[in-house]
Amino acid sequence: MRDSKKGGNNFGNQQRPSLDQLIDTGERLQQGCRYSEEDHLAFLTLCFLSKQLDHAKSVRILVRSTDAILVYRSIIEGLCQLAWAAWKPQERPLL
Repeated sequence: MRDSKKGGNNFGNQQRPSLDQLIDTGERLQQGCRYSEEDHLAFLTLCFLSKQLDHAKSVRILVRSTDAILVYRSIIEGLCQLAWAAWKPQERPLL
């Protein structure tokens, strides 16, 4: 998936408009978000969202670099961890 003219990969170029929309949506979701102090999964989800927004912004910058794929991988791994925690929301977010 290399771009022979400019080097790096072109994977992020295909996703960029959607990525910009996701970043905008994520930032709107963060504003004024409230949750119960007892709801550890909600807190974990907000932390996850914040980190995923950082990752998405990095992908936007690194779009022509092979490092963008590493950041994408971190995004997927974080999503898997959040899904794992959601299976037992009273226990796993505290682990």
